[in-house]
Amino acid sequence: MSTPITQMIWPAIAAMFAAIFVTLWYAERTRLHLLSFALGFLALAIAMAIHIAFPALSPAQITPILHFLACLSVIAIVWGAANRVGQRIPLVAMAGITVVSCVLLWASMEADVKAAALIVQNGATSILFGIGAIALWYAIPAGLLDKILIWLMGLQAALGLARPALVLLAEGELDRVMERASSFSAVLLIGLTLLTAALGLTLIALAIVEGIEIKNKRSKIDPVSAFYDRTTFEALAETTFNRAGRLGLPSTLILLAIDRFDAIKQDWGEEASDMVLRAISDCVRQCQRDGDLIGRTAEDQIGILLVGTASRPALKLVDDLRAEVDRVCNSYIKGAARLTLSAGIAESGKATSYQVISREAERSLSLGRVDKRDSQTPHVLIQDCFLRSSHGSRGFVGCGMGTDRAATSA
Repeated sequence: MSTPITQMIWPAIAAMFAAIFVTLWYAERTRLHLLSFALGFLALAIAMAIHIAFPALSPAQITPILHFLACLSVIAIVWGAANRVGQRIPLVAMAGITVVSCVLLWASMEADVKAAALIVQNGATSILFGIGAIALWYAIPAGLLDKILIWLMGLQAALGLARPALVLLAEGELDRVMERASSFSAVLLIGLTLLTAALGLTLIALAIVEGIEIKNKRSKIDPVSAFYDRTTFEALAETTFNRAGRLGLPSTLILLAIDRFDAIKQDWGEEASDMVLRAISDCVRQCQRDGDLIGRTAEDQIGILLVGTASRPALKLVDDLRAEVDRVCNSYIKGAARLTLSAGIAESGKATSYQVISREAERSLSLGRVDKRDSQTPHVLIQDCFLRSSHGSRGFVGCGMGTDRAATSA
């Protein structure tokens, strides 16, 4: 008997969802969760197509296979949704549920115990969806679409458990359940199908919104350093500084300047200066810590806002950066061409705004720039404290002094 075209609508929709996710992933290949969504809906499409296209296959043989594909579909979708928000899920436990339920389902079908088969088949996928809903709920997502996704997964779990619950309430008498609640079962089936479609549409909407956010974020990223541009950095720094102040945490701003950057650009061209900036930026990334806010604040400058860090640890970070530059960039460079960094550091202290410590850090940097000192020894000037730089020089700054009192010794 030929398969009615109308019965293939839902497998076609699931396959279409899979194709959409593959297309979205191809446009931004770092989003692996989109491939996971594609795998989930592809497995669902295959399971539905097999069930519709081959009705004559033995239920004892085909049902466990279809159940495995259904569980794989749920696990892939749940993993992708959790990975998207940085949440971990118990994959080993979910895989165990899948394997055990497939074995139990096969045994139930072989023994022709339909009630047990129905409980296992619906209960396993419902538990998997429930795990996903709980994992996403613990991630505390703020977006409306994320909350809708949690509700959809929760409803999938609840409706999926409804049919096994009927069997249990009827003490396993499946025939009596089906006679008295056949219409209810049909409603449940339609509901689960519509929920699956809504789940796919929600995930597609989330992927599109996520792609737009990534594109907008990239428009705020400096293309050479791959850090925030100046406007974005200063806006985020102001917000971060104010938040740290309300929490009673210190904030320290580091302004790094690449010494003789203008000379490099003039002598060797813009491409060479961009290469230097990329190399220095890579070194900064190697020393970056969680929570550090970094941006390109000028053609030759990189700003780093440290929250919860005072000026002395900030100086240690500058020394680490210089050591990283020496290791990565200067190991094969001899003589005057070696890359060095000057830095200005300002701690929040009694400062009432980010603009205040920004001006202090710029003042420190302008007083200590190697370009203006006619020296190849890097310096760090720190406002309102005496500190010693251990990287190739001894630099001291008088508290509150308007002139550079740094002394250099071999």
